[in-house]
Amino acid sequence: METTDAQRNITRNVRILMAARDMFSQQELADSLGWTSAKMTKTLKGDRRWSVEDLYEIGRIFGISAGALLGSTAEVVAAAGPTVATPVNGSVTSR
Repeated sequence: METTDAQRNITRNVRILMAARDMFSQQELADSLGWTSAKMTKTLKGDRRWSVEDLYEIGRIFGISAGALLGSTAEVVAAAGPTVATPVNGSVTSR
């Protein structure tokens, strides 16, 4: 499956939120969504597309709008609160 720019953006933003909040491992987020770990892994790897419903549910979990997940890294970092997370060489680190 070809991953679109929007799907890559969403994945990057979800990873940023997970790191910024420092409270969600991949498994914890999967559990919060009622997903299996396999579904979470496939989605984060780009083997499964994020749905509109996924965006709303993730937004609810992190307390941001679904639209913010489609936005820029700066928008997601601002929505994430005082902890800043930045992507470094494809991974996400908190500072």
